[in-house]
Amino acid sequence: MERSRKGKALFRLGRQYFRGYLKIRITGYSPERFLNLCHYHQIRIWGIMPKDGGYELYLSLTDLYRLKPILRKSGTHFKMIRRYGFPFFLAESQKRIPYFAGGILCVLLIFFYTCFVWQIKISGTHSYSEEEIRRFLWEHKVSVGSLNRRIDCKATDLLLRNAFDRIVWVTTSIEGGCLKVQIREKEEQLEVIGNSDSVSEDGSKDAGDETQDAMDLVAAKDGTITEIITRNGVPLVKAGDSVKKGQILVSGQIPIYNDSKEIIAYEACQADADILAKTTLDYADSLSLAYQWKDYEKKSALPVFFLQINGMRIQSGKIKRNQKKMEVFSTERTFGEDTIFPITCGKIIRQKYTQKEKKYSREELQKILTERFQEFREGTEKKGVQITGNSVKIHIGENQATARGTVRMTEPIGERSPSHILTLEERNETNESFGNND
Repeated sequence: MERSRKGKALFRLGRQYFRGYLKIRITGYSPERFLNLCHYHQIRIWGIMPKDGGYELYLSLTDLYRLKPILRKSGTHFKMIRRYGFPFFLAESQKRIPYFAGGILCVLLIFFYTCFVWQIKISGTHSYSEEEIRRFLWEHKVSVGSLNRRIDCKATDLLLRNAFDRIVWVTTSIEGGCLKVQIREKEEQLEVIGNSDSVSEDGSKDAGDETQDAMDLVAAKDGTITEIITRNGVPLVKAGDSVKKGQILVSGQIPIYNDSKEIIAYEACQADADILAKTTLDYADSLSLAYQWKDYEKKSALPVFFLQINGMRIQSGKIKRNQKKMEVFSTERTFGEDTIFPITCGKIIRQKYTQKEKKYSREELQKILTERFQEFREGTEKKGVQITGNSVKIHIGENQATARGTVRMTEPIGERSPSHILTLEERNETNESFGNND
């Protein structure tokens, strides 16, 4: 119900605007009789307000011509205050025909401009030059000045793939007056000469070459292991163990036993595991108490406006160099980046200043150093490191303030290192050591 009322109200307002309506003021002997006669003759009036011994009201343009006998009978007269609606707008617009013609011409020019290709952008080419691609497109009637509707993007993609062997994927699209061609070529694979895996007569690889691929996981820093999940290799530590930097955590050589549980060989692998450890870091950050502060003048120079079209720049003035220090701020905006004539406009604001030396207050020092520590913490946590605690304190001296302390963290500490290839003697020593333990 409410929606229907709103719809009717909007329809009535639209009809009033296109028919035109007036605001008039009624004065004279009996304005009340004028209102009664309008009601009797079904002349619609609205917005009635008392004003200077009379009334101000609204009525439609068509009802204005029916007021003459009513004005004579009621002894009143009216004064036009304002006119509204499309008929009056159209009448006033006849005086500004050149403006409307210019607007219509501008719209037509924009429409005409968007019907053609004015720029071709090619990206992703390595083996082929852009000029070679452009020449091929020109031979197939796809060039600057071509009509958009005559360019079949799918057919152009197929032509490019068939003509150039190294192109594995291509897509063309039209955005405004720009034709974009995105290309992906085959990746080149370098041929390996020498150092290839040697193959024995039975078709198996030499064990010596396999051990060259063996990689251990070693500790990147000192710490205490909190968690270790091994996916490949032989773990040499467990949770709760303290490790030193460079210590092997997971070995990349897996021992092979015979039926007597003796080590007869090692199988090389690349150790892989998730290893977390508690570590500590000495944190230090300093800040000088004195700093240079720019005191800007309240009154700045007049801004310089500029317009740049395809590299040609026009400015409303010159930027003068004074002895006083000056800072320049510029704001700009570019229109039609994908067109052949991009337009950039903006303004340059010049503001003079003098440098003064100031000192941070205690609260400012604490705030800045705290914010720096928070940035360090956020950057560290983004790398997968969890900070579990810290003992960082701020010390303020005569010339500088320092934030110093220890940060406790839980982080991955395993890093890959080439595994030491065991010799036959080392294997025998290992076997003997196992035998002595028995």
